[in-house]
Amino acid sequence: MDLNLLGDTIVFLPTLINVRKIWPDAQITYLTSAVGKEITENLNLANHILVSSHQEIKSILGFIRWWRRLCQENFDIAITSCDTPSAEIMLLFLSGIPLRAGFTNARLSRFYNKRVAYTLDCHQGELNLRILRRLGQPAEFIRPELKISESDKKYVDDLLAEKNVKSTDLLIAVHPGSARLYQRWPLENFAALTNILINKYQVKIICLGNKPEQNLAAELHKLIKNKTSFIDLSGRTTVKQAAYLLTRAKFLICNNSGLMHLAFLMGVPSISLWGATSLTRWGPLWDKEKHSIIRADLDCVGCGEIKCPRGTLDCMKRITVAMVVKAVENLK
Repeated sequence: MDLNLLGDTIVFLPTLINVRKIWPDAQITYLTSAVGKEITENLNLANHILVSSHQEIKSILGFIRWWRRLCQENFDIAITSCDTPSAEIMLLFLSGIPLRAGFTNARLSRFYNKRVAYTLDCHQGELNLRILRRLGQPAEFIRPELKISESDKKYVDDLLAEKNVKSTDLLIAVHPGSARLYQRWPLENFAALTNILINKYQVKIICLGNKPEQNLAAELHKLIKNKTSFIDLSGRTTVKQAAYLLTRAKFLICNNSGLMHLAFLMGVPSISLWGATSLTRWGPLWDKEKHSIIRADLDCVGCGEIKCPRGTLDCMKRITVAMVVKAVENLK
């Protein structure tokens, strides 16, 4: 079970790969989010993929609906990701699944009968694998391979052609958004950086994001001087199409976000901007040499707090445009 955002889903994939490897003949059902279904489709990691959300299971009607569904399935084992909330733990318990494995951080974690100590001192992907080791199974960190259809590739190629992007153009992808506001670099900094890159390197900037981030991309577009070199594709791609689009770019510049993890997965070089989020827990898992990490010189960076204890968000504000330009020059 993993009902989380794009980045969380990507770092859970090695666990799902190991589950299939350990039990090759088992009937595996993956309860995940809509984005989790999109990523795992056609990977042959689960016999059935079910889609829900934290919000649905928290609701009374949603909880009852899923309780009835899980009771009918007669599952033997339930394995959860390390950030599964209490409502979902209770759902597994009341569904009568004999073996329920999870982590100690949730308030109702006592309803697991196989528990793993939750810790902040290792990567989230590695932590997820510990649940299998707790079950006495070997688990190795295997890199997933995302399968992108030819139709998705054609859609992206046609979309770029529609925007007058030529095969000889140097493309840089940017993602000014993030699921959490405290992880966002100021938009005016993204604008200043974009203007410098367009003027200095004659590049075309591809702005990515999901549909809720289209307003953010529109605000950024207003601040760009050479608008013909700024291509806003936010909300116009699926996750797999975005993954292929990233491979068309020289590199990605982004906040800590799902698209950052998608770049990590696809082996696309990136420059990512970090504030309160722990690099230990959420940094790149593969090809670390391809990824430039930028953080302000503050002793509180990586605090892990959702609300800035100092009330300033200086960890993001003190990342300067010059710091990112220097990182670009090192990557070029």
